Amino acid sequence: SSRRHAPPSSLREACARSRRGTDSPPAPAPSPQARLSEIFVVADSNRDGALDFNEFASMLSTLSQDALGPLRETRAASLARLLNVTLEMTQLTLARELDSAASRLPSERPRASPARLAQLERCVDRWCDLGEQAEATAAAVREEGAGGG
Repeated sequence: SSRRHAPPSSLREACARSRRGTDSPPAPAPSPQARLSEIFVVADSNRDGALDFNEFASMLSTLSQDALGPLRETRAASLARLLNVTLEMTQLTLARELDSAASRLPSERPRASPARLAQLERCVDRWCDLGEQAEATAAAVREEGAGGG
């Protein structure tokens, strides 16, 4: 029963600091991943390590705007990693293709097929477009996260 009425930990910490006469700053906020783990553990009422539909719906209904921040940050970080991997794979494929063509002796090279060159050009253009779109999206997500909503 005393646990139910205990003050929040930040209030307890502030009281303890004032009693000690120290004015040290509070502990840093938990990482987004730690916050998400905490939200998940609270929502997983049957402790099976997975959320069923009702647990998931309950979790979503209890999330405040503040709690959505870690979800946005985690999603943005995941999208950034995916983008980097995708762009690197595309870059490697293009480099391999161009290196293969350049390594052939001039006598071994087939005449440059206009269709093949056009295909490579479209691929490079698409790669550049995807990079620009991804950077714009990442900037928008960062601004949304910084604005808090």
